[in-house]
Amino acid sequence: MERNEEVKTITVIDADSILYHVAWGVKDTTNEELGLAALGAYVYKILKDTDASHYIGFVQTQSMNFRYQVYPDYKIKRPKSEEWFKFWKPIFLKNLYEQWGFINPTELNMESDDCMQATFTMLSQIYDADPKEEGAKSEIVMAYIDKDLNNIYSPTADAHVYYNYSTKNRGWFRVRKERSIYFFWKQMIMGDSADGLPGIFGKGKAYAEKMLLHNQDNPRAMFYTTYREYLKYYKLDGRKIFCQMRDCMTLKSEIDGFEYPEPIKVPNLDEKLKAELMSI
Repeated sequence: MERNEEVKTITVIDADSILYHVAWGVKDTTNEELGLAALGAYVYKILKDTDASHYIGFVQTQSMNFRYQVYPDYKIKRPKSEEWFKFWKPIFLKNLYEQWGFINPTELNMESDDCMQATFTMLSQIYDADPKEEGAKSEIVMAYIDKDLNNIYSPTADAHVYYNYSTKNRGWFRVRKERSIYFFWKQMIMGDSADGLPGIFGKGKAYAEKMLLHNQDNPRAMFYTTYREYLKYYKLDGRKIFCQMRDCMTLKSEIDGFEYPEPIKVPNLDEKLKAELMSI
């Protein structure tokens, strides 16, 4: 991909959480026009809030991906979907793929998280994605809720700017490269109960922060500290479990067969939203 001089701000969206947020708001109706208007309004707000000139979106059809081969118990404790979500999910997916041009990472045996990381790595090499001042907005905005995406970083960018689109925590945040790396190793110790990844069993946030306290600016030292903890608590299986957790938590910066998407120009949101609302 070559730099497009017309691009001012690219908003890269992880839309997996959008499906649930919007479906929850219309869970008491089966009116498809109303549901799709609500979905459109949600996406419109993200693009308007981030002042996007272009966007790239990812949303997956199902959670199956390479991590299940690495660690069979990955996401094993996820609750089953409610009936209202089962109704709305295929409708919303179809709309995001066909009307918005969002991309399905499931076809690549990946998750949206991986595509977000790979896309940011690529875009940061083409566009100036390195905010020079605290609070500055870069030309690339990562829009997501999932905390795992705080692991995102690029060798060519000092930090990434992201917009949390949840109603409760909505706002701008800035994550520097060194904090992304620190967050990764802290997660390696803590684990991730939502994804069924135990980390070092029984060790939480306070313990992880204590172990990494004096090594936050030294990725190699954080690696060895974490690895020693796995060997200590898992004995002979320490190396195996460490590798499983690392491979599951690492976001892919390169994906075989992934054709990096050309940013899509944002439509006139006000006119598009008005037209859809009038059709209900």
